[in-house]
Amino acid sequence: MNFEKIQPIRFIGLLLIIIFIIFEYNRYGDFSIYYHAASNLYRLPDLYHPLYSEPPTLFYLGNPVITLFIYPFTYLPLSFATLLVKLVDLVLLYRIWIIISSYLCIDVHTSKIKNLLLIITFASCFISIYYNLHLVQFTIIMLYCSLEGIYQISQNKNIPLGSFLIAFAVLTKISPIVLLPYLIYRNHFKAFMWTILFLGVLVGSTFIFIEPTKSLFLWSKWWYLINPLDPDSIFDMNNRKNHGISTLLSTLFIKDITDNIVELTNRRYLIDLGREQVKVLITVARIILIGLTFYFLRSLPFVKQKIKQNEFWELSYLLLIIPLFFPQQRIYNFIFVLPAIAYLCYHLIVNKQQIKNYHLKLVAFVFCVLLFNFEMIFGQLRLYLWYYKTMTYATLFVLILLMWMRPTSRATITPIKT
Repeated sequence: MNFEKIQPIRFIGLLLIIIFIIFEYNRYGDFSIYYHAASNLYRLPDLYHPLYSEPPTLFYLGNPVITLFIYPFTYLPLSFATLLVKLVDLVLLYRIWIIISSYLCIDVHTSKIKNLLLIITFASCFISIYYNLHLVQFTIIMLYCSLEGIYQISQNKNIPLGSFLIAFAVLTKISPIVLLPYLIYRNHFKAFMWTILFLGVLVGSTFIFIEPTKSLFLWSKWWYLINPLDPDSIFDMNNRKNHGISTLLSTLFIKDITDNIVELTNRRYLIDLGREQVKVLITVARIILIGLTFYFLRSLPFVKQKIKQNEFWELSYLLLIIPLFFPQQRIYNFIFVLPAIAYLCYHLIVNKQQIKNYHLKLVAFVFCVLLFNFEMIFGQLRLYLWYYKTMTYATLFVLILLMWMRPTSRATITPIKT
């Protein structure tokens, strides 16, 4: 077989279409919650009061901007609207790979190397891709908007488009807000101002299309529900599927902390520090994650990164810490680790000769990937994997490996002009 003639992206795309569009045609996932809530936009005074899903057990947590965005879909049958969202996700996965390829200059390599990079990257993140499509989530859209936004701003110089995409990502769910300080740090002041402008326009549009008093009520109710200072958000233990640094530290250092995995009572704490001490520990851990950003930026503020691969390394870290830093992160949110996985794959395959301790780093990468996808491999153990937060450990190991494998050439930066 001539390996270089294989086009795996077509095969992967076809496989995902067969699984998630043909076999799961009637699988509506969490999109049905957004769909039914949006259909109530002009029917009910409070979208956040009813319970949704089948059976009705879940509250709606989308903000008014996303509700308005989804509202036109409610004129379509739910099955067809869900199909469109899945197709959009698949197209955006393809575009995400194109952006990654551009940053890493993958196209200059042979078809064999390009195919290997594609297959290993997507296989390494398959569990998150699976859950995004299986549950019909918007996280792939958020990842695309984040990557495309920075790419358009820094590489294509299309500041309005890039800023709009970042604003839309932030309003889809707050977590891509980590990109706003990055724009300032990298001297993209104009893009930062455009993003703030688009955020204002998008929020303001809700007061045009929704009665102003009702719109204000919906915004206040939404913020109340997602308030990160709420005790449930601090310890992040209100759902067994939550992962992230706050959830991990809560399970390791609070003896009596519980979630809704009633089937398990196994010990998982190392030492009981008490809730107040763990609050401080969680805050310190988040400060450390913020501080590590400067390790990846590796330059003074207000200077632009000129080397694409170095910028991608920085961006990979910023996206990776999203599911670690923010509360209420499920496995599908860990699709934000995909750029970091792509970066590691690239250096292990392309820069093999330049990497010190190569075999040790390769073994560490394989271990990270296996741990990341343990639920896909050992599905019958998923309750234990959720209980012990193995996804969080896997992501922390990827973070360490990303720190360990810096770009092979030092970044070249352009000082701000005076």
